[in-house]
Amino acid sequence: MDGTRHVLVVDDEDDFVDMMRVLLELERFQVSSSSSAPSAVRRVCDGLAPDIVLLDFRMPVLDGGDALRRMRSCGLSSPAILVSGTRDIRDQAVLHGFDAWVQKPFDFGTLLGAIDHCLGSA
Repeated sequence: MDGTRHVLVVDDEDDFVDMMRVLLELERFQVSSSSSAPSAVRRVCDGLAPDIVLLDFRMPVLDGGDALRRMRSCGLSSPAILVSGTRDIRDQAVLHGFDAWVQKPFDFGTLLGAIDHCLGSA
């Protein structure tokens, strides 16, 4: 792909996923999404290889931290950003090995800054 970065957005709130898709595509990202953590884990384990993953924390069945751990065990080496409204977001991000975190609600520029930081100049 011609420099386009691939983002996987995982959140159980469909409206949030739809909004992220529109905003990220306007910034020229390719966007894949999943409305459940188990589905996202399955897709990554089946070979989906995003450049970066945006994960909510509090989701039914499997939280974002466990989802990231399972994705890593399937070989995901891409950076992951915890995007959540949980009050202890920094602690959860550090505990579960996220590369960055963005507290909901957020300014889209803040999220883009975290994505740029995680992707670096690669």
